[in-house]
Amino acid sequence: MPLVSTPVRSPALATYLGDASVVSTQYYLRFFEPTAEAASEQFHTHSATWLTPSALGRRSAMTPSSPTKFATALRAFFSQHLPLTRGLSPRTISSYRDTFVLLLRFLATRHVCGVIDLELPHLRAEDALGFLDHLETQRENSVATRNARLAAIHAFARFLATRDREQVEEAQRLVAVPIKRGATRAVDYLEGTEMGAMLAVLSPQRQDYLRDRALLLTLFNTGARVQELLDVRTSDLQLDRPSWVRLGGKGRKERLCPLWPETANALQPLLGATPASTAAGASIFRNHRGEPMTRFGVRYLLRAYAQRARTAPRLPRSVSIHTRLATMCPSGLCLVIARQLDVSSG
Repeated sequence: MPLVSTPVRSPALATYLGDASVVSTQYYLRFFEPTAEAASEQFHTHSATWLTPSALGRRSAMTPSSPTKFATALRAFFSQHLPLTRGLSPRTISSYRDTFVLLLRFLATRHVCGVIDLELPHLRAEDALGFLDHLETQRENSVATRNARLAAIHAFARFLATRDREQVEEAQRLVAVPIKRGATRAVDYLEGTEMGAMLAVLSPQRQDYLRDRALLLTLFNTGARVQELLDVRTSDLQLDRPSWVRLGGKGRKERLCPLWPETANALQPLLGATPASTAAGASIFRNHRGEPMTRFGVRYLLRAYAQRARTAPRLPRSVSIHTRLATMCPSGLCLVIARQLDVSSG
């Protein structure tokens, strides 16, 4: 059987073999004659069925020539409605994006089709309830995470109702899916002595001693959430008296928090290690590779130092906020600070 060498057949053979280009296919076929003969034989066998005009017609009929209404609505939802019309923050948009990544996979499995074949009728209230149940039972997500995913679906349903009048009824049913109430956990916090114990186990011989000490002091001083602290840039700090740090919280709210003299002194060496070319917009806390630290890295450090100090077997995500409140309650300031930090949202 002749080898496939004509310009007409070579692109199809390259696709069949999974090569990146026709040049790669021809290159390997020149040096591996047995492989070329086998590939040519299999290609001629299969191409007799899927390269015929009728087969090509069936494939084009199965694959839509234009995006579906679902795809078009999703694109407008994420590219225009969320950032421009509603002005949501990048983190909120990323959260909604993650929701729909999971939702599209679930719908494709539920309706036995590909993600690109999904249509608006595939997203009904029953499908949304099934997705939420899947999150809790299969993925073992908490009620809070389940409600966060539902909020993204509600936002898309409201957008869909204003875009396509044929979908108003089903959008109303999606919006009617209720938020689930869950148990409220007790608030954990560290006492002042426990904070001191965690600082005491820091070893000056460690390479990251200055960074870790400044990190712990700033967390305990400001009561900031971990991500709020990691978002602090050099331009957000004033270490001369009066010392303060600018923190950006949820809802893009900003607040100025005073710094203890000990905290300001601990942060000063970190500013000297920041490259001058990027000082204004550079992150304060960096890892060994010079990259900004992540909240997962900070969580690892907090747990490691807590275990060494034997202060707390488990640290909640808002431990610094609640620790600061616990230290201020004897002075009567905890209610004012709690309202400023909005600790009810975690």
